[in-house]
Amino acid sequence: MYYALSYYSKVTLSNLRANSSLSKSPPRSMQIVAAMCSKVPLISNAIVKATDSDSFNLLVNNGAAAGQVIFHTHIHIIPRKERDCLWASESLRRQTMKLDKEASQLALRVREQLCRVPEEQLVQPSS
Repeated sequence: MYYALSYYSKVTLSNLRANSSLSKSPPRSMQIVAAMCSKVPLISNAIVKATDSDSFNLLVNNGAAAGQVIFHTHIHIIPRKERDCLWASESLRRQTMKLDKEASQLALRVREQLCRVPEEQLVQPSS
């Protein structure tokens, strides 16, 4: 069910029978996603040690606009070293997010979208 695919030092956890993207996965397949995530601590610790890295990114590209090029649900574990500048934005100075009117309006729109989700999708199944 789980596949660890090596590509340079990046590892991808995948279930090839899963849906084309995380957002298109029905609630019943969330158990598969949860099982994939449950392997992250074990595998990421091994990756960090094997690559002599400081930490890692856990990444899901969900849809083409987000960079997804393989259309099944999968999770990337990307080992990182301090100042490796994997992404250009990391060289920018980070600032605390301002909780201004725009941020408040965004939070309100997200809440409105969540209120439209059927209740059975919000309730987590008991294990």
